[in-house]
Amino acid sequence: MVLGTVVEGVARIIVNYTGYKRGQAKEDDLAVRKRLMSELDKSKNNLRNSLEYMYENENKKSSKKIRKVLDEIDMFSNEVDLSETGHHYPFFDPKKSINDKDIEQVVKFDKKILDTCINITEATEEIQQRLISGVNIDSIQEFNSLRQYITKLRNKYKDRLDYIKKIDT
Repeated sequence: MVLGTVVEGVARIIVNYTGYKRGQAKEDDLAVRKRLMSELDKSKNNLRNSLEYMYENENKKSSKKIRKVLDEIDMFSNEVDLSETGHHYPFFDPKKSINDKDIEQVVKFDKKILDTCINITEATEEIQQRLISGVNIDSIQEFNSLRQYITKLRNKYKDRLDYIKKIDT
């Protein structure tokens, strides 16, 4: 069963994730959003450390790139935090019955988005470590790639929201 496998993958990331069982949709959605916010906060902390390092070494170009990445993360954080949930859509109504295909698709979105967000956190940590350790990296390219990766994540999250909005019972 594909759904069970994907739910297990998300449950490894989020404790008590049920895969949107009847009556649990709001709680699962909230848990996903909280984990995303946590990962984004970690990434911002890593980037702030990198920014401080760049300031100390008077690297203005890289500092500017880091600020753009931080802005991208802030915009995504706001989108996640302000996402519409609750009774606005049939998907979140405990009285409605949602078909397994739609639930599976939302769970797949959750898995992909969470995995990508965790990868971004790990990437920001790796860049920070390499900078502080004095490893020579192309910081401009690294931060450009990171920003593009975050933009793709934001778009995938918007696709998830659009999918939830169109689910009808």
